[in-house]
Amino acid sequence: MNEQASIFAPARDAGQAEPPRETDLIRLGAILAAIGRGWWIVLIATAACLALAYHYAFNVATPTYRAAASIVLETGERAFISFDESTGQLSRDTPSLNTQIGVLRGIDLMGRVVDVMALDRDPEFNPIPAVPAGGQSDAREAQLAREIALRNLLGAVEVRNLPESLIFEISVTTSDPVKSMTIANTIVETYIAEQVDRKIAESRRAADWLRNRVSELQAELLEVQTRVDDFRFGPNGATTDTIVRRERLVSEAEAIRTLHRYLLTRLQETIAQEGLHRPDSRILSSAMLPLHPAAPRQTRILVVGGAVGLFLGLVGVFLREAARKGIRSIRMFSRVTRLPVLGAFPRVPFSQRRSEMRGLVGPRAAHFTEAVETLLTRLMISRVGEAPHVFAVVSPHSGDGKTSAVLSMARQFAARGFRTLVIDADTRKRTLSVNAGFSSPGLTAALAGEPLQGAVAQNPVLRCDVLGLPARVGEADAMPDVAAILRLLEAARFAYDITIIDTPPLNAVADALPFAVEADSVLMMVRWNGTSAADLDAALETLAQIGATPCGMVVTQVKPSVLGQAGYASYFKRV
Repeated sequence: MNEQASIFAPARDAGQAEPPRETDLIRLGAILAAIGRGWWIVLIATAACLALAYHYAFNVATPTYRAAASIVLETGERAFISFDESTGQLSRDTPSLNTQIGVLRGIDLMGRVVDVMALDRDPEFNPIPAVPAGGQSDAREAQLAREIALRNLLGAVEVRNLPESLIFEISVTTSDPVKSMTIANTIVETYIAEQVDRKIAESRRAADWLRNRVSELQAELLEVQTRVDDFRFGPNGATTDTIVRRERLVSEAEAIRTLHRYLLTRLQETIAQEGLHRPDSRILSSAMLPLHPAAPRQTRILVVGGAVGLFLGLVGVFLREAARKGIRSIRMFSRVTRLPVLGAFPRVPFSQRRSEMRGLVGPRAAHFTEAVETLLTRLMISRVGEAPHVFAVVSPHSGDGKTSAVLSMARQFAARGFRTLVIDADTRKRTLSVNAGFSSPGLTAALAGEPLQGAVAQNPVLRCDVLGLPARVGEADAMPDVAAILRLLEAARFAYDITIIDTPPLNAVADALPFAVEADSVLMMVRWNGTSAADLDAALETLAQIGATPCGMVVTQVKPSVLGQAGYASYFKRV
């Protein structure tokens, strides 16, 4: 059921009334409606964040360029010295691959790159200029500059192992594309050169060890051979014991000679192969000059900025909705008060408001006039508007559209042929009297005992009589006597078919209570998105204390789209 069809549904009985459920407030339709009302907040927040993102991406952020080189590990090389695994092959297991990543990002390797490329003198890697070495203090500053450059280089380098492969990608990101390419290539070249240098150093250590060991074995062999040559049998000749001893010396000499010959051969092989070592890795692809910056990613920044702005805008909309105290649903007015909503008046633009209240003529006023006609029809159908009848029109606060509704109702009743009287009972503001152009004593004289017909003034625009207030009302006149009000209303019932009283706001002063208790019907005016549930409860409680119950409510200043009357108004604009 749409809003327009349901706002005039009669209120439920007290036993059937249900309190407003939370699910009604958070349903999808209410959320979308809230976003629709605050679309300008979302638009401003999104536009502001997009502007900031654009400024950052194109004006503030420094472009950085990423260059990447790749190497591949070769695990098929065998060591030249089988008993020394110091130059052995790399394995394919995960710990070994992680170890290579650590080596590629190692401080020693990166320190070599810093020294080779003099990055300690590069402002991007070392904002503090290095001081030439000239003393102990200068040496410390140079070392500090090197460490700063080293830390910044480590932050600019990224090493990763491509999944399921022995390929490593080394990428460098700096503000200069040539610098990024040069550093990436220097890292892989230094890494491979370091592998060769390590193997050569290990081979040399092995050769030194072999050389020393061969010399030791040669000395041992010479000593044992001398003992064999100098061996003499005793006076008893060659006995079993002497023969065994000599054989042991001969065997020991032969074992030393065999080991000496083997190690001498390995030493010669190691020396011969010293310049033929290959690294465990090779360059798969050198870094190329990057043509486009890797950051900032301007499109991504704009998308993120727009998303953040949209989010902040939605948050702002919901915070704005949460801060509002006014009831926005016409059905909710009926649920909160258990009273029927007899009508809903659309919002009138400020530029038209004065003419609408006074004349209500022309095509622009058609939708407002139609709303008033709907209210009067419902009053007549419910027999509340049977003549003679006195309406006390009340509202919780000022600005709820009460005076505009009173003038509009009076004009429409008069147009239907009813003898109509409008009474301005708001002795403090005189809003109705000002808009109707009334300046004679009016209500003050009538309450003082003057005949009603002599106190009223006919309004040619409204085509009804107006009992207004003078320009100045005394303090005593501001609080009318209840008996005088009763006499006045009795005279009005005798002389007029319809009497409509514009009363002061209930939650501000008590001046409306005597008129409300003596009137035939009380009509409550509430402002859409302006009257809160607490204000409405306070006004109804005030009326209940004097035994007055409103016959219904009229919601004023409703947005036309809520009523679904925008098309109706457009129809009249085209007439």
